[in-house]
Amino acid sequence: FPGAKACHPERSEGSFREQRHVIPGEAKDLSRAKACHPGRRHVILSEAKDLTAGDEKILRCAQNDNKQLGEAFMVSAILLAGGSGHRMNSDTAKQYLEVGGIPLIVHALRAFEESEADSVVLVVREGDESYVRSEILDRYGIRKVTAVVPGGKERFDSVWEGLRAVGSAADDIVLIHDGARPFVSPEMIHASIDAARKYGACTVAVPVKDTIKVVDGEGFGIDTPDRSTLYQVQTPQSFRLSLILEAHRRFREDPRPGITDDTMLVEEYLGQKCYMVQGGYENLKVTTPEDIILAEALLARTQ
Repeated sequence: FPGAKACHPERSEGSFREQRHVIPGEAKDLSRAKACHPGRRHVILSEAKDLTAGDEKILRCAQNDNKQLGEAFMVSAILLAGGSGHRMNSDTAKQYLEVGGIPLIVHALRAFEESEADSVVLVVREGDESYVRSEILDRYGIRKVTAVVPGGKERFDSVWEGLRAVGSAADDIVLIHDGARPFVSPEMIHASIDAARKYGACTVAVPVKDTIKVVDGEGFGIDTPDRSTLYQVQTPQSFRLSLILEAHRRFREDPRPGITDDTMLVEEYLGQKCYMVQGGYENLKVTTPEDIILAEALLARTQ
């Protein structure tokens, strides 16, 4: 451990296997940090200066409002890609349908590949693991995926399998994203990470555009909520790992009806508020054949 010793001369070799480290002082040369933990981000206790573009990808400066920097943490993402494609009227699962000549899931994977996420767990249909490794990850050069795991019967089961595969520390951040949302951006991911660190739980969302009606069992409108308070929830939904794990454990022990996403889990079981991170109307979820047409148009506009 010559690089690690240079970075932390006061610590024993064994301690580097168990702990992440913090570099005191300004970061003008990250060579020792890279040698110490090439796969980990390093948190600096004062503002980093004179960093190259390559250094910035390795360095994560988690500044709070007081311009102080916190403890080191890892960022993991869970991409859910276990859909069947029934509503697409297609024999091909929707996550493998092509938009711009590239499978939907690859668009999402590339966004996380370009983001500050450290690793990705890809949750797929049981039996698709080999196909995904060869035809998706290898073919398109996706390098951040550290595990490909089969999903469960329901969405919450698939998220649980993904959480089990993350295997990080309690203070780490995990982002949960629908693989059928191909146009998530690195900027949305960055904002989600920051909000999850600050608030514990957040979701990407956009203000609703239309008037919303509450309808009774007979089809009559009975209430019109104030549109300025309503947001359309998207993904990624991001959390401190310890928080979302506990919410899922409680849900599995005591399942309750009417819960449709992970933000509702932490709200219902833990009383945790979720911050709304500004998303984008282009961050659509491809569910029906019409959505493919819209996705192609959105992609063409950006090229």
